[in-house]
Amino acid sequence: MMRLKHLALLFTVMLIAAPAAMADEFVYAPDNCEFQITFPSEPHKAQRCDSEDPTNCHEVTNFTNVFGLDATVDIRVTCNKAEDKMYERYSGDVMKTTLEAIVGKNKLGDFESHYQETEHAKQAVLIGSGLSGNSNKIYMAQLWIGKTSVFTLEAELIGGPLEEADAMFAEILRSATLKEVKAEAAEEVESSDDADKENKEEDDKKADANKDAPAK
Repeated sequence: MMRLKHLALLFTVMLIAAPAAMADEFVYAPDNCEFQITFPSEPHKAQRCDSEDPTNCHEVTNFTNVFGLDATVDIRVTCNKAEDKMYERYSGDVMKTTLEAIVGKNKLGDFESHYQETEHAKQAVLIGSGLSGNSNKIYMAQLWIGKTSVFTLEAELIGGPLEEADAMFAEILRSATLKEVKAEAAEEVESSDDADKENKEEDDKKADANKDAPAK
């Protein structure tokens, strides 16, 4: 339970947090998607079809990393076109209920759900714990609704506590963000660098002027 609470704290500001860079990273950011997520290496893609309607299929991107017999990180994401006025129609309660409907399927014990919203997107998050076979697992589901696209994420951290696995799990999930947020963060860094450069040039000019001024 303490491990679950510790990981949950890492996701409370996901919608506004600028993601950190990872070595050899692969950024999942389809052109028609308002969202993106970064994996440590390239994930694989597959088609998933509705069991009741085999013609209704969509692409799923899956990243799996196995840490020997100790732990496994497994993350699945999709990004599809939003329904007409979906952003306006889906409330926080509806989005949280949608995620909570999967609790039974994933055999979760403890779980909690959260909701947050900006002018660009709505996000519901569910995080809980349960079992995968005989192993403990941390499970997270996310539903993001933007103005033109819908991003879904399911993530499982299976096995006992392992610092390397916990860190990878948290880092990937923290990298999920709006492309707008990523772009704004980059602009802020560039603006800050430009300001630092201007301040340095101004300081250099003042130093040169003081150096050339006649001594009193």
